[in-house]
Amino acid sequence: MITLKLLNFILINTSLIGSSFFIYFLLNYKKNHSLLYVLLSICVLYFSLVTVIIIGFGVFGMISSLNVSIISYAIFLLLTFVLRKKIFLLKEIKNLIIQNRNKIKNKSNFIMGGIIFAPAFILLSIRFFIALFQIPFEFDSLVYHLPIVTQWLQTGSIMDVYYTAFAGPLAYYPSNFDIFYLWSILPLQSDIFVNLLNFPLFILFSLAIYATSINFGIRKKIALFISAFPLYIPVFMQQAGTVFVDTYFVLTFVLSIFFLQEIAKNTANKLNSILFGLTIGLFIGTKYLGLPYSFIPIVIFLFIHLFQKNKNYTALTLGLFSSFMTGSFFI
Repeated sequence: MITLKLLNFILINTSLIGSSFFIYFLLNYKKNHSLLYVLLSICVLYFSLVTVIIIGFGVFGMISSLNVSIISYAIFLLLTFVLRKKIFLLKEIKNLIIQNRNKIKNKSNFIMGGIIFAPAFILLSIRFFIALFQIPFEFDSLVYHLPIVTQWLQTGSIMDVYYTAFAGPLAYYPSNFDIFYLWSILPLQSDIFVNLLNFPLFILFSLAIYATSINFGIRKKIALFISAFPLYIPVFMQQAGTVFVDTYFVLTFVLSIFFLQEIAKNTANKLNSILFGLTIGLFIGTKYLGLPYSFIPIVIFLFIHLFQKNKNYTALTLGLFSSFMTGSFFI
């Protein structure tokens, strides 16, 4: 029984990652991007799909493993049906691999990157091993993060106000990352993966900082040092193996800056605006601090679109709508 639940957990996540991949190519038809851009885009789309699915079911009190599984498979099958005759998809994948393989052959920074990241990788591996056998015990996780998730799990709804003696009524406390705790618990009815959810975010965080640094015109070797630096800050490393939302919070902010840079380079590409909107929404819906910190990126986003000679109101509208989809409910 546990094996079937684990298999279902793997399959629903695989189907949504595949769906994110399809959505990316549908929105980005015949526009070449780096492999890193594609990877970050697919991750943002995956985060957004999970968020929208849980909120959608939660509003109507219908959160369950069965419903989540059905909608995940349905989205994947629908996109597969839509793209069944799109041979360009295979060609784009092939071109992307060839293009980036040729770039990789010309790079000499992998040894340097290995040296820079090796100590952090060892530290994270140790913390990962500990987290495998450790129950969640941090104050924040016991007071509201996991109790909120447990309430969602028991009621199937995200509409009920959670009350704790330590913090009072939390109402709709920003919970975009708490959704992923629920997502990991639903299929298995177990919190075995809860302590492990932050680990993949460290990889994405370094990649996002690296991509953002390159967009700022920083040399690749220096960008490697910049992307590795946060991993060696003790307070940041302490997030690994815990039920904290800070890593996701910072990751989504960095991703919003990255896609904002991409908008500045190509305002006409609607995908850039959509991805910016999704990431800034995920950021805002993770902590209340996201509201003031998101003000400047949003103003820059509006400035880029409204003060360009060739205004693209469609991209502007899609960006704002995307931020509403992922960032409005918990605020």
